[in-house]
Amino acid sequence: MDIGCAVGRTTLELASHFDEVIGVDLSNAFIEAANNVLSSGYPDLVNKVKFIVGDACKLDQSLGKFSLIFGGNLIDRLYDPAAFLLQISQFLESNGVLILTSPYSWLEDFTPKDKWIGGYLKEGKPVTTQEGLRNILGQHGFKELQAPEDIRFVIKENPWVYQYTLANVTFWKKL
Repeated sequence: MDIGCAVGRTTLELASHFDEVIGVDLSNAFIEAANNVLSSGYPDLVNKVKFIVGDACKLDQSLGKFSLIFGGNLIDRLYDPAAFLLQISQFLESNGVLILTSPYSWLEDFTPKDKWIGGYLKEGKPVTTQEGLRNILGQHGFKELQAPEDIRFVIKENPWVYQYTLANVTFWKKL
């Protein structure tokens, strides 16, 4: 499952490695675009890939269980990231893997500050998002598989502006 799939690029890439992939996004427009890309550009994947509108913080139980869940550039754009993290194990098979990537650019436009899981000071000391992830996931049946890594990516904003970003990626195994 690809949560926060936008127009489905990662979902389609995952389909070359899995028998079934579901892309979930809150935006009707993104899901419509993803379905258009799927039907026009990837007809061989139509039976393997499904795109649905859904709220990452309140996922529908009927989605089932997955061996891998990917949340790319998602955690710092959710209105309640802890709610997302607390429910996600319900959707992972035993020994399933959760992959989260994010530049951890917390903004109150997306997440109320009291819901941030990192990027703030507590008793004068910085709390990182990695610490927040370790705290929540570690207490709820997940083991960090390896040290976090940084990955670079570029987002085209318009024909003249590109956004160069460094995101952190973490890998978690459901015990």
